[in-house]
Amino acid sequence: MKKNEILVTRFHHLAIVVESLIQKTDWYCQVYAAKRLGDVFSDHKQKVNVQFIQSGETLIELLEPLGKDSAVSSFLKKHGSGGIYHLAFEVNDLDLANADIRNRGGIVVSRTKGGWRDMEVMFALFLDGDEKQIVEYIKK
Repeated sequence: MKKNEILVTRFHHLAIVVESLIQKTDWYCQVYAAKRLGDVFSDHKQKVNVQFIQSGETLIELLEPLGKDSAVSSFLKKHGSGGIYHLAFEVNDLDLANADIRNRGGIVVSRTKGGWRDMEVMFALFLDGDEKQIVEYIKK
């Protein structure tokens, strides 16, 4: 694998952290002319409640922390409700994506199965001084 080889097959979704799904889902549906995709999903591994909405072909994941020890809880405290938390991309192979992430200077922070619609996902963190980006990779 080349250092800058791209393993991404397509963009999957954008994730936004909200304080309350009950209070904000309808508003986000109105803002983005979106519809809800199913019910709220509680992801206890990631410690979040999840509501996906869809506008056209674009998926948006609304994330609500499931307690103070959730990673999105500290993000919410620092950035407030409505902050973009991560972008997510589909890949064919999470093991190859893991190697690619490390080649590009990233750190894999978690890998789980059984998420929304039983997806297998991996999260990576990229740092540059005080700036950081969280990227989610979803096995296609």
